[in-house]
Amino acid sequence: MDTLDKLLIREFVLFFLAILIGVAIVYLGVEFFSQIWGLKMNVSQVLILYLCKLPNALQLFVPLACLMATLLVLTNMSRQNEILALYSSGVSSIRLISTFVAAVATVSTAAFLIFDPLVPALRKKVYFMEKGIDPSHENWLSIPRGGYWYRSKHLIYNFGRFVPKTNTIEDLNVYQLDSNFQIRERIHAKLAHYEENDWLLKDGFQIRYPAEQDFPMGKEFKERRAQISEKPADFKTIKIQEEMMRLRELRTYIDRNAGYGLDTTAQRVHYHERIAMVFTPLIFILIGIPFGLQPLRRPSMARSIALCFLIVFIYLISFRVSVSIGQGGHVPALIAGWAPNMLFLAGWTLWFLRKRTHATFHT
Repeated sequence: MDTLDKLLIREFVLFFLAILIGVAIVYLGVEFFSQIWGLKMNVSQVLILYLCKLPNALQLFVPLACLMATLLVLTNMSRQNEILALYSSGVSSIRLISTFVAAVATVSTAAFLIFDPLVPALRKKVYFMEKGIDPSHENWLSIPRGGYWYRSKHLIYNFGRFVPKTNTIEDLNVYQLDSNFQIRERIHAKLAHYEENDWLLKDGFQIRYPAEQDFPMGKEFKERRAQISEKPADFKTIKIQEEMMRLRELRTYIDRNAGYGLDTTAQRVHYHERIAMVFTPLIFILIGIPFGLQPLRRPSMARSIALCFLIVFIYLISFRVSVSIGQGGHVPALIAGWAPNMLFLAGWTLWFLRKRTHATFHT
């Protein structure tokens, strides 16, 4: 690492930390003042709550901080004619770009390794504090190895997942017990939908174990009513939230549910979205660097900051549209998660090739 690299990296790190911490604090401050009248906690609890939210806010703004830090460093160098001096000394654009790419790649990797285990754990704590849930129920928000188990009077039942938006249970197994706690009947259904104050089971089978016979009796069904007394509201407190899982836990959760034949489209889109976000800072700086490498101009700091927010705004719109299309099942999850990064990278590649071709032609 030569003197130029040390200078660029030092300036980048100083801007990056200042921007990241500043924007995260402003974000949490706006959230606090918008919810201040609805918080039913004492001062110490509020302080702990927002300290737990801080890592999530820091993770959220890593791409923006990388982009703004890079542009501000280059803008400051352009205003002082340092970039023009570097070009005059034979330092190429590729040389400058490679230093920022290496720095941002290191920051992105470190952020992933730090925030991937930290943020889900703190999100659980925030969830408990905001909902007033007993922390002893934390296992409800972890990955269930065999699904959820529930006991209701003479029934014990197990299900893979509850979907609150549609009031649907997926991969349901119901066990009916007699007075001696012996299984007398087992019912399995791929889906159970709550209709007319009752659960309607679909696409399953029933196995009975008569006391007077040695062999069970089984039959399939398309639809039948269940005997479950719980309503959808009773299950909504134990909903799994993908944001509360580490990436490898989410992968395990998806594989397990896919093995049960459940719909995992939304979870797979979220999985690829989280992986793609690790590379988003690199995409951002590749787009932003050409606007900062203008040795014959003196761009203002305000212009650079406005450009950062414009790039992030366009990216977020395209990202939300892509994720929504993917969750609707219109495109594969891999494409939905990676499409914005690929489109922005393709646009930057075309611009770069066009600029190089234009420069070669005029030369």
